[in-house]
Amino acid sequence: LVGDIVTIDEKGWERLTQLQETEYIEKPRPMYPQTVSGQESACIFSVKRAPYSLTGKGVLVAVIDSSVDYTNAHFRNADGTTRILSLWNQDWQGEDARPPVGFRIGTEYSRDEINAALAGAAVLNAPDLSGHGTAVAGILAGGRLNGFEGVATEASLLVVKLRSSNGNVFTQSADIMRAVTYALRKADEFNMPLVINLSYGTVWGAHNGQSLLERFMDNAAEIGRTSIVVGGGNDGAAGRHYRKKSPADMTERAELEIGDYEFGVSLHIFYPGQETYAFALITPQGRVVRIPAQEELFQETYDLFTVRAVIAGAKPYTSYAEVFIQLSPTQDILPAGGWELEIKPVKVLTGIVDVYLSSSAYSTETTGFIRPESEMTLTVPATAGLVISVGAYSAYLNSYAPFSGRGALGLMPGIGNKPDLVAPGVNVRTVSV
Repeated sequence: LVGDIVTIDEKGWERLTQLQETEYIEKPRPMYPQTVSGQESACIFSVKRAPYSLTGKGVLVAVIDSSVDYTNAHFRNADGTTRILSLWNQDWQGEDARPPVGFRIGTEYSRDEINAALAGAAVLNAPDLSGHGTAVAGILAGGRLNGFEGVATEASLLVVKLRSSNGNVFTQSADIMRAVTYALRKADEFNMPLVINLSYGTVWGAHNGQSLLERFMDNAAEIGRTSIVVGGGNDGAAGRHYRKKSPADMTERAELEIGDYEFGVSLHIFYPGQETYAFALITPQGRVVRIPAQEELFQETYDLFTVRAVIAGAKPYTSYAEVFIQLSPTQDILPAGGWELEIKPVKVLTGIVDVYLSSSAYSTETTGFIRPESEMTLTVPATAGLVISVGAYSAYLNSYAPFSGRGALGLMPGIGNKPDLVAPGVNVRTVSV
């Protein structure tokens, strides 16, 4: 796979940068869960009948999420034993922590240990506190019970409870990369074809297949008998994306409404690496905060808010530059009202600038761009070229679900048109959680 995943403290950071083998270092990105709704009218039942008779038997399905309720009867065999071959809780760091071979965090539980817990002879520390992973697993592979069945009723399960998925909305991209690596190794150990389901995503990336996470997923999809399925996110109609559309050399202002009770707002800006832009924020009161065109770090504190910015050029693996701007309140909440982001060309060829707000899962519904662009709102890594990107449609209205992330015809030349397919995503049943 691409590079190494390293956990170090502040003292080890400088030493890592000085190693001759180090070409590029990227801190983990926040990843947010995306709602996955499951079957209904997805033509699944036709392939379960003869002559296909597909049930998922002999296939390993990896659920990388908030864990799975292993006690749920839908994930057991007829004799009561578990269908989960292995479960890795990345979060558990107690005295009895036992990380999987090759990893340094969490605890791994085998099928025998899960069966012992089901029999009351052991205790597993891997609760699904949000229920998200259990709901996803039910749609994917819930057994036939009480009038409900999942898609692959006889598939074997591999479960990863992502780190930080207890009390937080998000996890980190590095932990997802660890989880994917773990799933690949277990599939090789069990000698089984592998399907990885990932219902997490982030806006952090140029959405063109070039980010570190996207390239990692492409590499993983080429290993063994592996299919990686990624949800396209829920930001399609959330007003989270803005694209500069004026002539290349013209200054443009993106109007941004910050709603009441917003505890912080992040802007992620991407543009071709050979171009240069200067940015400025204009507050509802008319204050102008200018962010230099060429500066690695910027921070200013005012009466009611602090602005932090990181300006980065093109990296070793991508041709796009990025700017990260974070607005934080100095008291309790940010000033609500109409803000503006000024985009001033300094050195341009295309004039294409994409601006993303952090995922709608991490913000209020009333915060968004006044004139948003719904195209290219798939979350990363659904934008990776070799993963199967899935959008959502409403079986009731026979139309694309408004919330579902969207791709863009002709705007993703490196990865083709996305999403690859759509599935029912509105009011779909799953197991009880």
